[in-house]
Amino acid sequence: MSERENKRKTADFTLPLTLHDEIMDDFYALFNEGIGEFSYDYIREVFLSKFSSPSKDGARLRREKAIKKWLDTELTNEVTNERLRDTSDDAVRLIFGDISVERFFMKLTEIVHRIVGDAPSLDLSLGGFSGGATTSKKRVDGHPAIKFRDQAHATPKAWEVFFRLIDEGCPWALHMASEWEYVPILGNVLFTVPKTSDIDRVACKEPDLNVFLQKALGDQLRKRLRHVGINLNDQSINGRLALLGSVERKLATLDLSSASDSITYRLVTRVMPDGWVSALSDVRSEWTEIDGKWHLNQMFSSMGNGFTFELESLLFYGICRTTQYFTGVKGTVSVYGDDLIVPCEIVEPLIEALQYCGFKVNPDKSFWSPDDPFRESCGQHWHNGVDVTPMFVRAPIARLTDLILFLNQVALWGARNGGVVDPRVEMFHRKWRTHVPKDYWGGQDPNGFLALVTGDLPRFILRPVVKDRSHSHVGGYLAWLHKTAGRMHQPGVFYPSDSGLRHNSKRFEMLEASVLSEAALTTSFYRRRRSYEEVNTMKPYFAGLSDA
Repeated sequence: MSERENKRKTADFTLPLTLHDEIMDDFYALFNEGIGEFSYDYIREVFLSKFSSPSKDGARLRREKAIKKWLDTELTNEVTNERLRDTSDDAVRLIFGDISVERFFMKLTEIVHRIVGDAPSLDLSLGGFSGGATTSKKRVDGHPAIKFRDQAHATPKAWEVFFRLIDEGCPWALHMASEWEYVPILGNVLFTVPKTSDIDRVACKEPDLNVFLQKALGDQLRKRLRHVGINLNDQSINGRLALLGSVERKLATLDLSSASDSITYRLVTRVMPDGWVSALSDVRSEWTEIDGKWHLNQMFSSMGNGFTFELESLLFYGICRTTQYFTGVKGTVSVYGDDLIVPCEIVEPLIEALQYCGFKVNPDKSFWSPDDPFRESCGQHWHNGVDVTPMFVRAPIARLTDLILFLNQVALWGARNGGVVDPRVEMFHRKWRTHVPKDYWGGQDPNGFLALVTGDLPRFILRPVVKDRSHSHVGGYLAWLHKTAGRMHQPGVFYPSDSGLRHNSKRFEMLEASVLSEAALTTSFYRRRRSYEEVNTMKPYFAGLSDA
């Protein structure tokens, strides 16, 4: 190993153990200089709220608390499912004011149907993989190209849908025939990630092909929401409306607790068109594995599912608009997941409607009082029109990169209004940046950790050490073919002779030689067809897991 390579690997050095506490004490002292200023008082209150202790005991307790909360939400979901299943007295039961449950859900169903239509397209070209973990792959192996190349997990229903839709003559299908192994799995797998100092966040790793199909449906919901002014590609819309709400006090910002985990099966089946219910149900995970034990879900989908974010946005938008319709209140409605912005006049009836549907507004993160100038949505915090968005210290400052990121965020916070760093913040920054070698001053990214943002000319940046990994380019090539499928005559069907590959036959011949063969087409592919047709033989196996 050369001296240069060794230096690159050790550049992100460890800081003294006492340095973190010294910096935090100094940071608290900085807040005392701004006593009476809302932005200083506010950051002092919240900047450690998301701090996660690195100790094993702390991590274990946060995880246990998160799983318990998730299971408690499932108990509530069970009650909600029973309530929504029983429609016998919906005509006389009131959801708010004098509006019956029956009338409310008729209007809600009408609004949702008008947005999404009768059924989604089942065109496989709309599907895709993300870079996240799945039940078969860790995040480090989560690149979409690897997922196109390697074996895949899928629930039986999702595999049936996928197998029915894929064209058996496309390169991906031929690659599956010769290289893939389909692994049946009952459902998704629960995991947790740090959220706050007290509790983790729960999410679930989905089977590979389930995610592929879920994203196809989620992207369609996303596009159809655009037609009614809900752009899930731009959360700054909610941020700007929160600013407006903090000034005019006419718009409320609402946040829901465990929102995605509270979307119940009965709510979806009652509100969504049958074609959508069928498509979504076929690719969802009915079961979740929690530390080796299987749990039958009362929720429709969880965080980690490829359509959960879009589905919850659709349902919340529909509930908000339905409430607005029956109250007769006009005004702006905007949703981004569980971040809702609505006219203040409809907040009370909206909370009642949400509660009936199984959702709970978080009072600590929701603001609608006309006397309160504070509003927050999508990570933007405003007080009477002034940006007071805080920074958060999420972990100990233990390495050089931790210190660089912290100081960059401090400078960004100090310059959030007007672009000039507050002199008090600048003094703090000047004191502690002496612990960063000057070679890494002059950075340009205030959200980065590779170089310290200062007024100096750019010098050097740290370079993350990336381990060499041997891999095949077949997956990348298959991913490219899938991505460009829309350029062909029939979307979702791969025709190499029509796709432009005929203009670059050398590349196609390379792929053909490596993963495609007549033998694969005539034997393995049809053998897999037979294994699919015999999928019912797996029922006893899954029934055994269900009993567990």
